[in-house]
Amino acid sequence: MLAMIGSGGSTRDERRVVTAVFADLVGSTALAERLDPEELKLIVGEAIARIIAAVESFGGTIKDLAGDGVLALFGAPTAHEDDPERAVRAAVRVRDEIEGYAREVERGWDVSGFGVRVGVSTGLVVVGDIGAGGRVEYAALGDAVNVAARLQGVASPGTVLVGEATHRLVEPLFGWNEAQTLELEGKTEPVTAFAVVGAGRVSVVPRGLEGVQADLIERGAELAHGAEVLGNVAAGIGGVLVVTGEPGIGKSRLLAELRARFESMDAARGTPVWLEGRCVSYGEAMPYWPFRDLLRTWLGVLADEPELRVRVTLRRQIGRLFGERAIEYYPYLGAMLGLTLEPEAHARLAELSPEAAQYRTFEVIRALFARLAEQGPIVAAFEDLHWADATSLQLLENLLADTEVSALLLVLTLRPERDHAAWRLKEVAAREVSHRTRELGLEALSGDGGRELLRSLIGGIELAPAMERRILEPAEGNPFFLEEIVRSLVDAGALVHDRDGWRFDHEVDVEVPPTVEKVIVARIDRLGPDARDALLAAAVLGRSFGLQHLAAVAGGGDIGPALMELQRLDLIREGRRWPEPEYRFKHVLIQEAAYRTLVAERRGALHRRAAAWLEERYAGREDEVAGLLAHHWLAAEDEDKAVAYLARAGDRARQEYALDEAIGYYRELLPILERRGANREMALVLFKLALALHMSLRFREANDVYQRAFPLWSAPEPPREPPTAVLQVASSFLPNDPDPRSAIAWPNIQLCMQLFDRLVEQWPERT
Repeated sequence: MLAMIGSGGSTRDERRVVTAVFADLVGSTALAERLDPEELKLIVGEAIARIIAAVESFGGTIKDLAGDGVLALFGAPTAHEDDPERAVRAAVRVRDEIEGYAREVERGWDVSGFGVRVGVSTGLVVVGDIGAGGRVEYAALGDAVNVAARLQGVASPGTVLVGEATHRLVEPLFGWNEAQTLELEGKTEPVTAFAVVGAGRVSVVPRGLEGVQADLIERGAELAHGAEVLGNVAAGIGGVLVVTGEPGIGKSRLLAELRARFESMDAARGTPVWLEGRCVSYGEAMPYWPFRDLLRTWLGVLADEPELRVRVTLRRQIGRLFGERAIEYYPYLGAMLGLTLEPEAHARLAELSPEAAQYRTFEVIRALFARLAEQGPIVAAFEDLHWADATSLQLLENLLADTEVSALLLVLTLRPERDHAAWRLKEVAAREVSHRTRELGLEALSGDGGRELLRSLIGGIELAPAMERRILEPAEGNPFFLEEIVRSLVDAGALVHDRDGWRFDHEVDVEVPPTVEKVIVARIDRLGPDARDALLAAAVLGRSFGLQHLAAVAGGGDIGPALMELQRLDLIREGRRWPEPEYRFKHVLIQEAAYRTLVAERRGALHRRAAAWLEERYAGREDEVAGLLAHHWLAAEDEDKAVAYLARAGDRARQEYALDEAIGYYRELLPILERRGANREMALVLFKLALALHMSLRFREANDVYQRAFPLWSAPEPPREPPTAVLQVASSFLPNDPDPRSAIAWPNIQLCMQLFDRLVEQWPERT
């Protein structure tokens, strides 16, 4: 299905994992029978406006308005790491908004049955410009859009129906009805879907394997420093603890461990209290979001708690703290929680200017923390401040001074994003209350640390070294990446848990898990156009790349500013500077995620540029980079050149005794030759492969390859073009035209090697 976003400037096509939301009004036909068309337009128009507002409040993009329906995308043109969550929350808000609006319509026009139904689906699409002439618009093509529309079509009025892929990504965040198996129009297989019934018991999606609590690895020093700061606040000395680190490095895990230690401490006065407020990626436009979350933690109420219960609990709690003055504080705390205030409380706020209301709100929060700290040491932990709204950061800056005079510890976690206002807050703390501020910067785990974490996750079982490397190398010491890779293996059925523990059932390719890819693509989407183009060009070149090669592939011009932006956002890092500047992706998964966004046409064009530059740079000595040239021409779908360079790469590697590499090149070449029906070429490559296997002392495999080669060597050849360079690889010959089939019985392996190393003499055209 195709969905339009709106006209605009030219964009490049991209592959994207998106979550589509399709909302359709129901009951408008009954309204049309009873109302004047102008009234109908106003009623439906107001409903559509409410749907759009709900979608945009969570960062979604309206893509299509079709009659009574609205189609929105989360994940394009800009991605966020929690797009599925945003989409479902937006869908629930649409349902609730229209439910309330329907009651207004019923009261005003005495018409029942007006409502909305919503479908949500996650999947891969291609986005980009489509159209011609004066009608070119940004569009999305893919099954996810189609399934969202079909789910909406079978949903009951007032229902949000969510596809299986979306449900899997957000399941803990919401309540659900039982799974439904649906036959959808246009789908050959049944589709599983779930209806959302409310908010779940947790505010964040748990990471890693369900039911497995991994050990905290290589964080002993950070725990010791954190415990020291906690000991100070338990003794009545306030402070600020700042924890920084890249996504997935373990900030939340460290805080969980520190919280457990703090709550078991003996305080000089009262009982230690740990309160948490978590920022969300869609909360930057929502004032006081982390404080609202912290207040709910303090009150012990859930996000979907009935409002009356929240109001009663809030009045009771602040009454205990402030006595008669509670009536003064209630309106500000109630407004921060988003409550519908009683007329008297509302009037107190209405008489204030916005500036005065903010000043008074700050004073009330400071008074709340001060009173709590009088009763016992308190930790106020604010997580993910790189997503915090400006007002919350300003309030936190005001609270810094209070750590000087009360047993209040502010714990702040954030990513090392120096262009965000949260980083400025960290710098203010280090400057204004430096004697009370401690910063913990979390780094990636070492190789041994990653191995220890992996074994902790899978119950200590020993993996084959090759499989262990395939898991550990892409994770590169990032605990979140490692846990999600393991979970993806579980989802693929490769890693199985039974009564005897964990075991590998079969091997699969280790790819970028969707949860990790979302985090990375969200960072990529923050780039400007030039930096983004440079990053995608670099992704084609591999983990490391030279400056000149990148400039050629990116299209020429000055790429210095783009590289500076990529370094500033910590996506790439400078490597060596001599003999020419070289750069490196900070993480291999960043390179892979960027590469996966490229559509085939653009990907092929970039690979062609990369190969052409290498051929020009290494003219006359292409064998030095034959493997790279083969890779780029293969990706560019130039099969003739790919075949030639694969053969040359295999021969060079074999001659240099890089046998594993030679075996890999020959095996990559064989399916291409088989598809072409080139029996003699296949036989020649098989003989070389067998030789490389013999030289590696893998005799059984070598014998199997020999047996496969002989029938091909003697098989009649179909008419063919003159031999290409791939076939002209010999430089010497054995005398007397020995029969290669006799080699199987030869006891002398050296003679066998010599024979098959020179089998090109059997080829009619000698070089």
